[in-house]
Amino acid sequence: MATVYIDLSAATNGNGTIESPYNTWAGVPTGAGNVYRQKRGTWWNGAFPSLSSGTSGNVTTITSYGTADTLWLPQPIIGIGDSIMPGTLNGPKTFTKWSDVDIRCERSTVASDVPIMWVGSDVEISDCTLTTNLTALYGEKCSRVKILRNKIKCATATTTTASINAIVLAGSTAIDDNVIDRNEILIGDGGPAGAHVIKVSAAVPITSLQVTNNRIRTASGQPSPHPDKAGIYIGWANGEGLFGPTGTAAASVIVAGNDVADLVDGVFLYTSSSVWVHHNRVDNNGSFGVHVTGNAAHPSSGCLIEFNKCRWAGRNLAPFYGRGIELSAGSKLNACTGHVVRFNDVSYAKNWGGPLDNITEGVGIGLDDATSGCQVYGNLIRGTEGNAIQFYGGTTAPADTGGHVIVGNFIIECGLGSYRNRRTTPTLTGCAAISTSKTLGSRTVIAYNVIIGGTSAVRVDASSSNVEVYGNVFKRQTVCAITAGSTTGIRDNCYDPSIPKQIGNLTMDGNGTPTPALLSTGGSGDKTANVLVDDAFVALTGSPLLDMIFRKGVPFAPLMLDLVDA
Repeated sequence: MATVYIDLSAATNGNGTIESPYNTWAGVPTGAGNVYRQKRGTWWNGAFPSLSSGTSGNVTTITSYGTADTLWLPQPIIGIGDSIMPGTLNGPKTFTKWSDVDIRCERSTVASDVPIMWVGSDVEISDCTLTTNLTALYGEKCSRVKILRNKIKCATATTTTASINAIVLAGSTAIDDNVIDRNEILIGDGGPAGAHVIKVSAAVPITSLQVTNNRIRTASGQPSPHPDKAGIYIGWANGEGLFGPTGTAAASVIVAGNDVADLVDGVFLYTSSSVWVHHNRVDNNGSFGVHVTGNAAHPSSGCLIEFNKCRWAGRNLAPFYGRGIELSAGSKLNACTGHVVRFNDVSYAKNWGGPLDNITEGVGIGLDDATSGCQVYGNLIRGTEGNAIQFYGGTTAPADTGGHVIVGNFIIECGLGSYRNRRTTPTLTGCAAISTSKTLGSRTVIAYNVIIGGTSAVRVDASSSNVEVYGNVFKRQTVCAITAGSTTGIRDNCYDPSIPKQIGNLTMDGNGTPTPALLSTGGSGDKTANVLVDDAFVALTGSPLLDMIFRKGVPFAPLMLDLVDA
């Protein structure tokens, strides 16, 4: 093991000491565990030597150095031109650390997943600048990789066929204990469906992964026209359970503190379970802020999605959906189930009609395509053009699409921008803040929510059953508080006396207008005058109204499960 100094500005080629550095990378010694230091402010152009991998406790390192008068100079540049770093997909360098260097690559031939370097196990890349028109980093069947605090600009090539991403960790065997943290990434629009920014996916479950505090934006500074690109894509993770005695202390797959904007999805969890998704800012993405899907072969369950900001989802452009948080089971029984969505700000979703040009987009939280058994509570949802919370059992609904508990959410002025045929012959219809469709099977509870404004607050359609609506506060709806086929399960709600109708029928389903006839003036135990609907309590975050609804017995975790089982 030796420390080797390279000063590309040196007049003569020395012996590699700091007093007599090499002035070229060509011919440097390549022993395992060597530390290579290129002088700050210098620039290498050309093929890079094939350095030996390190070993455990004896890591090969490539970094910078400076003297007292050069520490202010920029990182040393390693320009490898139309080539990649030595190593192969199945033979990458291992036990290697790259730190504080600027690596540049520009490929003349556009191809899928050709990176600056192939990443092997026990590799760290930290505090570097990485620039390429294709993929930046690709690791196959690798574990214990750390990608930390880098500035990455990549995937800027013009292509719709070659898969180009920023960071890919993938494999047919286990890939665990990888950390991607505090990177700043600028991504181009290139690549087909399935090209993402940070993409971690394996053919066996990922049991340990941390993707945290990354900032992801488009290289153009504009919303990406790509049809599919997610900022963070995780395929088939299966973390430790988050709802046992130790709670989130046991979390082993974590997506947290990331800031993703102007892509299609902020965070996309595909067939993944027990992932802790928290404190992310995923505003201004085209389809979904947080997107979770499962299928029959690999169901998704037990994720905790909390304290995220998922605002301004959607664009005035097809085919983007515009949903802050979307859970989808693909119309398969128990394919997406048992998730908890709590304490998120899911506001201002835009309804441009989605792929089908209908009124079901611009949604705050979507429990879609037979998603079942989820708890949704304590969320703030404001100004969505479509539903604040939407249930849909799927085109062909399986036997059980219910079992949800929707409790203690604070919903303000939602459903006011819902159009039929928006892109062709738009008709403004209005829609309910909370809406069910084909919600069947296990008991679904909609309780103790505060819903202010909009045309209507809750809609239980004729295709849904075993839905209970109670303990909610309805204020300032312009048409009615509830639309339903019957009053079964509707009780003990509190209505603002100014609402024209307490419970309306479902004629709006037939004629597409928000003018249902009066079905009922209420149910058992209803109130039409209460401090909770008094104008003195302003509908703002942190107001006495919100504080009161949380202090007055909103049921959380164990009690919420009892509500479903009752």
